[in-house]
Amino acid sequence: FDEDHKLVISAGDTVLELGEGRYAAKLDRQMEYLNYDLTRDIIRKIVSASNVRIRLGRNEFSFTTAQRRMLSDLLSIIEP
Repeated sequence: FDEDHKLVISAGDTVLELGEGRYAAKLDRQMEYLNYDLTRDIIRKIVSASNVRIRLGRNEFSFTTAQRRMLSDLLSIIEP
């Protein structure tokens, strides 16, 4: 993901373009991270969609039911 880390989330008919991530590295632990800002609204859209796809650069992934459930649990904690 080092050359292209633009993040696009397709949640049902909704396309959410989150843009380029912020890169962070913990070289002593040999770990690299990409950070993105996810608002409550974005999490709600992910949780409520039955088909969620993520495009990170040229790579594509899908959310599993368990992953959406975890985000739903997170949402229930962070909702005011």
